[in-house]
Amino acid sequence: VYVWHKFANGHETKLGLMPSGAWATSFQDDASEVYRVRYDIPTDAVRIIGILQKYYSGESGDASNGQGESDDQDAYILGFLANVGGINFKPLFAYANLGNAADLLKANIGFDGTFGNIGFESEFGVVDTNYEASATTDARTYGAYANLWYASGPVQAGILGAFGSYDDDANAAHGFGGDFDAGGAMIMGVDAGFGGVTVAADGTVSGTVNDNLAAGRLVALYADYDINDKLSIGGYAGFAQCGIDDGTPWDGAKVWEVSADAAYKITDNITYDVGAAVAQLKWGDSTTKDPDKASRVFHRLTVNF
Repeated sequence: VYVWHKFANGHETKLGLMPSGAWATSFQDDASEVYRVRYDIPTDAVRIIGILQKYYSGESGDASNGQGESDDQDAYILGFLANVGGINFKPLFAYANLGNAADLLKANIGFDGTFGNIGFESEFGVVDTNYEASATTDARTYGAYANLWYASGPVQAGILGAFGSYDDDANAAHGFGGDFDAGGAMIMGVDAGFGGVTVAADGTVSGTVNDNLAAGRLVALYADYDINDKLSIGGYAGFAQCGIDDGTPWDGAKVWEVSADAAYKITDNITYDVGAAVAQLKWGDSTTKDPDKASRVFHRLTVNF
């Protein structure tokens, strides 16, 4: 729940618990509900956005063990939205103080636009983490994503790619973000990703499955076709390789996915869609047993009011 107000000079402010939303694209994003104070300044050339975000208040902690107000976790965000020569330019800069754990600096720069039948979107990001504990190695990772498509009448087809770096010294991988679905995948980067689990020699998996292609190298092709005003179909084929370099089975692991979907618009407010996908993960070493193929089949009825 939040309040919104627009001033006479056009400035806007929001205060309270609100959706964090995605910046530029879904790449590097993991949207949630957060407490924020946001202030927007629109101008003829650029829209300036300032945000104070509260992760956690240390006032509820135990001051006797040093986890009081010093454990507050806050973020300070500055973003800009501008259009230059028909290209939307979206830089974002953030500093987060994670209490007694770490200080984090982050920069995301997004672009998107269309030129006739050609469209594109892209995003670049850098994350620099400085840990309070001297025994923990500071980390710096970066990532990039680009999507190029051609649209003509009822047909749209495109190619996309993404990259995430790996910091060997800190054993840190640049995540693609929980909101990023590898450009339309149904399994890889959605229900399963790179890292987060430990694999025994016999293929037994333990730990928590990561939902993003951390430190990945991704390429994918996709196409959508509107058969008529009510029925549309789509297809996707993607491949990714893990860039984690730690000598575990994730080191050099590969995954591919092929999927298809269809949607039928029953009315303006009701849509029925179905889809199916198959994916295969291959571990990076020759001794660990590869898992069986993963598959997903779904159907869904969506009602909009």
